[in-house]
Amino acid sequence: MGRGWGAQLQSDWFMFAMCHIFLMMSMNMAGVFEVGTGVAGAGQSLTGREGLKRSFFTGLLATLTSTPCSAPFLGTALAYALSLPPLLSLGVFTLMGLGFSFPYLALSLFPSWLKRLPKPGPWMDTFRQAMAFPLFATTAYLFWTMEAMMEEWHFLMLLFGLVLTAMACWFYGKYQRSHFKRPRAG
Repeated sequence: MGRGWGAQLQSDWFMFAMCHIFLMMSMNMAGVFEVGTGVAGAGQSLTGREGLKRSFFTGLLATLTSTPCSAPFLGTALAYALSLPPLLSLGVFTLMGLGFSFPYLALSLFPSWLKRLPKPGPWMDTFRQAMAFPLFATTAYLFWTMEAMMEEWHFLMLLFGLVLTAMACWFYGKYQRSHFKRPRAG
């Protein structure tokens, strides 16, 4: 197995884990179960502070929550930046930071634009559920790539493992709904 960028995608165990992680993320997005209510509460208490602490923790929380979505796009830029001389590398990282902060900067400069943003409501739950399907597609793609890496028997075990993972997510969701009250949207 190579040691270059993306070499982990040649590992059976890594791909096995990724198939299951993406399946669990898909089921969470589809509303089968909820994850992160404790993290959201901690994030709310940190971003609810005043002054520089609020700004710092809001930026930190935004960075952490956007990393799974932005990492595939920024991976190439990151690899390129690390191969450059220090001053050019700093420039690339600065531009990435400005790109990430652009929506915040634009809304700070033009606060009237906030009125044009959609209001929170039930549409957000529908949108979240719709976004589960690209994650299901990613799971299917990873599963498909595993076929070339495994013997038929191991591939069948992976398939049954995914079914068991889906069933565990479903049971966990049933447990959550019967033991915890879920806040209603909007």
